[in-house]
Amino acid sequence: LLNYVAFALTWLIFMGWFSEMYDASKHYWTVLGFSLAFFLVFYGVLVSYKFLRNTPFSIWEVALLLINAFVFFGIGYWTIWEGLPGQDGSYISGQRFLGLFSLGNAVLHFGVAAAFYRRKLADKNIFFLIAGLVLTFLTITIPVQLEGNWVTLLWAVEAVLLFWVGQREGARFYQWLALPL
Repeated sequence: LLNYVAFALTWLIFMGWFSEMYDASKHYWTVLGFSLAFFLVFYGVLVSYKFLRNTPFSIWEVALLLINAFVFFGIGYWTIWEGLPGQDGSYISGQRFLGLFSLGNAVLHFGVAAAFYRRKLADKNIFFLIAGLVLTFLTITIPVQLEGNWVTLLWAVEAVLLFWVGQREGARFYQWLALPL
């Protein structure tokens, strides 16, 4: 219960401050730093307990994990999109770094998924959930960073890989994800 309350209040207070007080010229790095810290704290608490105890995720923990990942991504994406304040008071466009930010999210989740895979936990759903986050952020990275035919080509490759993994591992969910992609 403490984890749920801390999670909700921390992000609500931060989002309230962010929506009312954010000024890129003063708070750019503060927002990125604190949002990363909050994300890592709650991600670490959720994942490390499951990693150490080898217990399955409840539906509430899955929801918290997903909300945490997407709130962090949303805040970081918006902050970077708005731009970095320059020394002369102008703003440097952060749009070219959005793909890197999306890819960084995917890499972070990949590290956690790899740790769960190596540990060979009894509940494979934990691995598949975090691997799903990796795929989600990789999918987001493609149109954020690339344009035109590259997006179509890479999404087609990703769909084939998803379907293949679903077939190989018996994870029908991945097969179903491949269809709309």
